[in-house]
Amino acid sequence: MKTKTINTILEGTATNVGTFNVQELLPSREYGYYDPFLLFHHGKTKANKNIPVEDQGVGPHPHRGFSPVTFIYKGGIHHQDS
Repeated sequence: MKTKTINTILEGTATNVGTFNVQELLPSREYGYYDPFLLFHHGKTKANKNIPVEDQGVGPHPHRGFSPVTFIYKGGIHHQDS
């Protein structure tokens, strides 16, 4: 088996996505923009007990022309698109 080397570790930029705090790794000015569009967020967000779960996150939003893929390692997510 061929061994691969890690070239870069992306730190990301702290940003808010609705009510969630995430590290935005891509796109970035430092690492570039990609076509087709690539968006990569890393989040360790916990639900706010003071906000109803359906009001957390970004709310309904369209995904025109692309399909999102979400990986959840632990917990769950309430998600709705318009």
